[in-house]
Amino acid sequence: YWPYSDIRNCNIFIQNAQNPEVCTIDRELADRLTYEARFIRAYLYFEMVKRYGGVPLITIPQEMTDDLYLKRNSTKECFDFIIDELKACAEGLPDSHSAEDLGRVTKGAAKAFLGRVFLFRASPQFNPNNNNEHWQTAYNYNKETLNYLIGQGHALYDDYGKLFLDEMNKEVIFAIRYENPTRTQKRDATVRPITFSMNNTGGNHPTQEVIDRFPTIDGGTYTYADWEKEGKDIFALWENRDKRFYATIVQDSCEYYGELVTMHKTGNLQRCSLGEAPGTAEMGSTNYLWRKGVYINDWRIFVDVPTDYHYVIFRYGRALLNKAEALLCLAKSDPSKLSEAVATFNQTRTVHGGLPESEASTLVEAWKDYKIERHVELPMEGDYYWSLLRWGKYGEEANDGQPSGSEVIKELRTPATFIEISSDRHRMFIGTQGYGNADRTFSKKRYLYPIPQSLINANSAITEKDQNPLW
Repeated sequence: YWPYSDIRNCNIFIQNAQNPEVCTIDRELADRLTYEARFIRAYLYFEMVKRYGGVPLITIPQEMTDDLYLKRNSTKECFDFIIDELKACAEGLPDSHSAEDLGRVTKGAAKAFLGRVFLFRASPQFNPNNNNEHWQTAYNYNKETLNYLIGQGHALYDDYGKLFLDEMNKEVIFAIRYENPTRTQKRDATVRPITFSMNNTGGNHPTQEVIDRFPTIDGGTYTYADWEKEGKDIFALWENRDKRFYATIVQDSCEYYGELVTMHKTGNLQRCSLGEAPGTAEMGSTNYLWRKGVYINDWRIFVDVPTDYHYVIFRYGRALLNKAEALLCLAKSDPSKLSEAVATFNQTRTVHGGLPESEASTLVEAWKDYKIERHVELPMEGDYYWSLLRWGKYGEEANDGQPSGSEVIKELRTPATFIEISSDRHRMFIGTQGYGNADRTFSKKRYLYPIPQSLINANSAITEKDQNPLW
């Protein structure tokens, strides 16, 4: 991920939009579009920084006569730039847009994004001296942002499943809106099995570990290991779960596209039902599928048919969890913050999950409930891997008692598994996915991506000494 061509496009636009000799559109519109471009550029830089740490900062269009070989800026310099840009966007962007511009970047989107940036900056990943002021800033800003969003009419959407389908509902702060035929996407066609996406399918499917994370409706846990000990019928594994389970997962003997789908041996969506090897791209490889964010149409979309559904980037529920995490980190030195942290993540837990409130009264209990809550609230939203890295760097209560920066992050060392159900539905077993997952490991160097060797070879200002640690 090295999106400097996109960053160059932003730089060209920003420069031209602020040049009255080039830009002849209304000045107010030009300024607003400039803030939108700065927002996008900040997003691109943040996505690089969370992967690599410091990267070269380029803020104007480079010419062939310029020195094109630039050193890596420090991580601090990159965060300072992103933060300053988003603060400017939060000041300059409007609170809302008219119907014809609904979905463009707003003040709320800039503030929600900045709250996420502050959370990452405060992590020991990017705050190795554990400066407590960064945690206080992350908390203060996320709290301020939530109060602002409430004032703009944002709140949790009661129906978790429809949250990702009902465009620009009250929880959505910013989403990529697609409009046929000028801007389209094919995501919906590629997250379904072949019989439901017609000519293509994806390879991203929930594992049994994901299913086990969803609490039972009384707030307890029930895993495959529990089922195996009790010897109940197979359906007990999926009964009485958190409401989000049924909005997120397609499991054996549920309804999907208006028909009964079966994942048992000889079932219509079993992973070998097309007579091919398990785990091929034709059918789900784990005997589970994703339901979250998939539009259920009366017709089945061919892969080459573009669609214009939206994709949520920032939402109120995620901002709540960012605030809760900042509070948990402050509670390490200030126990008075613990109850507010629990009350904050209880909001998504009760409204979206239909669960009783967490009654966690210690930091260990609160982190345990919070980690589960973040996982089941945000799957398929590009969050979990990056959260695991943050928690690994926090260590202790956030990572099962491990020291900060440990190589032991349980979730990143556990093999991915599938479930196999007998044709008579009397038996099940768990198997390990292929592709070397049985030997899954995590090492300290993986807290950051390596700078690609091809980029080091092409840029004389970046040498092997500038590579990330241990790569």
